[in-house]
Amino acid sequence: MTERIQVAGGDMMWRSVLCETNTTPGAVREIQRALQKANHYPGPIDGIFGPMTHQAVESYQKSKGLATGGMTLETLRSLGLKLENNQIVASAW
Repeated sequence: MTERIQVAGGDMMWRSVLCETNTTPGAVREIQRALQKANHYPGPIDGIFGPMTHQAVESYQKSKGLATGGMTLETLRSLGLKLENNQIVASAW
């Protein structure tokens, strides 16, 4: 899925983001684990993409100079995760 975001001076850009279909509790747990490993998520690994997880994602994105406003595929890759067969898995990089 893509979203349209304003990047600067009225310019718009399309970015790939994780859609609700792929945001299963298992996927969220993988994201939470990766954020925890990166020292950006102090909460429980509960599979819920709630305010704490959202805040951790945004904090991580800002610290890495990534686009904010959604779970982008760029953010997943930066966390060492990838989308494989519509599921998030840890990359073997």
